[in-house]
Amino acid sequence: MEEFGQLKTSRGVQLWLSQSLSSSSIIHSSRNPQVLCRVATNSPGDVPGSSTPGGMSQYERIIETLTTLFPLWVILGTILGIYKPAAVTWLETDLFTLALGFLMLSMGLTLTFEDFRRCLKNPWTVGVGFIAQYLIKPLLGFAIATVLLQHFLTI
Repeated sequence: MEEFGQLKTSRGVQLWLSQSLSSSSIIHSSRNPQVLCRVATNSPGDVPGSSTPGGMSQYERIIETLTTLFPLWVILGTILGIYKPAAVTWLETDLFTLALGFLMLSMGLTLTFEDFRRCLKNPWTVGVGFIAQYLIKPLLGFAIATVLLQHFLTI
């Protein structure tokens, strides 16, 4: 026996929630008929650490945790840079460029052919991102810098 509920979001997307006796929820979207996500509810078997979720190894769980906590690492690095600048001033331009290149390579290695197929299916979003990256962002940065420069020169 299944129960169905309907949710409406602020952008007009209708979501249907179906819940079965197996205590897992499936969310469908009116814009995309594919299943968006499957969420297990709190049941006695869902105790964290009681079993490996989705068959992940311990290494994968550690990496997943470290990745999930990335905003925390950024905040801690920011606090360290503000209160102890000497701890991060050793990171010169050459090292920064190398670290950024390594970061971009590691992100690129996680891409799959399916990611590229999705981009080719919807080239409009890729085009908007390209225009925003190389036209809108530089013009907006120039405009903000000009306004701030004029403001600080008049003070």
